[in-house]
Amino acid sequence: MVNTRNAFIFMIFIALIYMVLIVVYPQKGFWVVDNGAKLIYARSLIANDYQHVNLVYPGQALDPEFYNVPLSVRFSALNDGKLYSVYPLFFPLISSFMLQGLGYGGLYIIPCLSAVLLLWLTFLLAKHLQIDRAEWVIPLVGLATPVFFYALTFWEHAPAAMLVVLSFFILIRSWETPPISQMIIAGFSLAVATWMRQELYALVTAMVISYLLFNRHRKGIIFFLVAFAIGVIPLVWYNLQVSGSVLGFHITKNWELSEVAKPESGMVAILAEKWRIFHGLLFQTVKDRTLSAILMIPYAAFLLVAFLPAFRKKDKILLGTFISALIISLIGLIAKFMDDNPVYGSLYSCNFMVGTPLVIVGFLVKNLIEPEDDRPWINFILLTFGLFVIQFSLVSPLSGAMQWGSRFLLMFYPLCAILALYVWQHIRVAHLSLKPVWIGVLLVALAFSVTNQLRGVYLLYHKKKASERFIEVSQQQPGKTIMTDVWWYPLELGPIYLEKWLFYPRKGDGLNDATLVKLMLDLKEQGEDRFTFVTFTPQYPKYQPFFNSLPLGIASKKTYKPAYCDFMDLIFVQFIIKPVREDNKERYAVIYQQLAEYLIGQKMWDDARKALETSLEIMPHARTHYTLAAVHRVENRFELAEYHLAEAVRMNPKQKEYVRALEDIREEIRLRNRQP
Repeated sequence: MVNTRNAFIFMIFIALIYMVLIVVYPQKGFWVVDNGAKLIYARSLIANDYQHVNLVYPGQALDPEFYNVPLSVRFSALNDGKLYSVYPLFFPLISSFMLQGLGYGGLYIIPCLSAVLLLWLTFLLAKHLQIDRAEWVIPLVGLATPVFFYALTFWEHAPAAMLVVLSFFILIRSWETPPISQMIIAGFSLAVATWMRQELYALVTAMVISYLLFNRHRKGIIFFLVAFAIGVIPLVWYNLQVSGSVLGFHITKNWELSEVAKPESGMVAILAEKWRIFHGLLFQTVKDRTLSAILMIPYAAFLLVAFLPAFRKKDKILLGTFISALIISLIGLIAKFMDDNPVYGSLYSCNFMVGTPLVIVGFLVKNLIEPEDDRPWINFILLTFGLFVIQFSLVSPLSGAMQWGSRFLLMFYPLCAILALYVWQHIRVAHLSLKPVWIGVLLVALAFSVTNQLRGVYLLYHKKKASERFIEVSQQQPGKTIMTDVWWYPLELGPIYLEKWLFYPRKGDGLNDATLVKLMLDLKEQGEDRFTFVTFTPQYPKYQPFFNSLPLGIASKKTYKPAYCDFMDLIFVQFIIKPVREDNKERYAVIYQQLAEYLIGQKMWDDARKALETSLEIMPHARTHYTLAAVHRVENRFELAEYHLAEAVRMNPKQKEYVRALEDIREEIRLRNRQP
């Protein structure tokens, strides 16, 4: 029996929970830097008045060569002299409208609304499949799966999952008589989801293969594929325009920069890497991979027993393996509570099998229900899940990420929840010898699942709170300029990204005398007399001698170490650029000379010439004249080269190198003047 009224009440109740938490939670702080990168993209679209899709770089006037772009190469890319986000346009674009109209709270409307619609679609699908008490799928998915977490997070996973579930709903609802219009809508829904999450290219392949295997009405899938192909044309066009690649920066950059074994690494290394991705996607329980591989044995046994026909109706064996898997889930939950840094620990312990044990009971559907109760849609869901996991493991360059639950498999939690309810329906009516034990174990699994999601939502609050405080500390730094050697730091500053000049040395030799002195020169031209340097506290002592060699004064230090975010243990050092005085002239002049030599090595002749001219203004030196002459010679300014070589000889006539160079340049000028 299905009660639609109760389903609606459940949906409203959970929607209210989501909305209250969004209002109460810090809105400018985020879970991961991916969220901040998308906010920067959205703010850039607004700042560009939607005329351009490239990112705004506030410090570009000080860094026209893009040597110190604040956004890590994993999150931005240069093309044709412009800076672009690696992400597809769609989600930042629609989020920018919410941001403009409703402020930072508006960023969470699309994820929250998508999660609520996903709950209703899951209920409608369960109702269509005649699942008894289908309305209970709403609180099950809404509170006991990671959908709860992603409804509160500025990320595109919830809207993408909602569109995928819509596609599944349409395909399964029209299983026997698939109308063309419905197949077109299903294909286009999946295409729009792919605009946000490009790993869904693999999902469409898995869905089509599964559909062809289990559905007799195969002609309709052609319209599904055509609609999908037409639907992804805007994404492909955008990728071509911005990156010159059909796949776009997000995929190509991840492959280029990933640590995933490449073909030249050998087959063993490649297989080991693919196993690591597969293991992290489904089974990883603790940070230590060896221990985690041991702990996955009960899960492997559970899956074998769940799917091998030899174990059909062996309810005691099925129950035993599920209990063993449940115990591992408990170990994973305890490990999360004991982790010294639980936010960072989500890199290693958030996957599909461990965090939501109540949902994975749906995998028992093949061997626990009566054969006559088996349905083609069950095989469709299970095979699609398996094929997608295999494809993702084979092609993905990602082996881990900060998440809660398996974000790449978020769309399968609602579908597996339907299977779990189907199993529960069977357990209630079947004559099982251990029915009370089954019911008790499932209630324990429910408690584990809900507790795990509450833990995630709790950590989300503290991470957002710490992130927001982190932004406040950064905003309070005097002066506009902040330089860092921490790659993720600028990505955390999305709400103030346009208001500060952020720099992250990511080319050449990175942070060194040259990058800092050049920044100082440019800052002085802009009327700035100070900048903030941000680094990890453990790293700072190694930079102290380095900074002490520069003409800087330390104004203040501030260590920032928020709770639950030990990985954000940073130190802020405010540096004042000292004015040139008689007692530090030589020091300044030598540093500018060293800067010029570095720039010459980079073949940045114009900047090298400016640095040398500045050095001569502070304190003339024969070596500086000699180096500047070499730059002028490269620029074909032979008379200026002769002048500076003459000055070098005048200041140090005993230096044969200078004398010989002066003779050579004069001979070259004489020969040039002879030419007609």
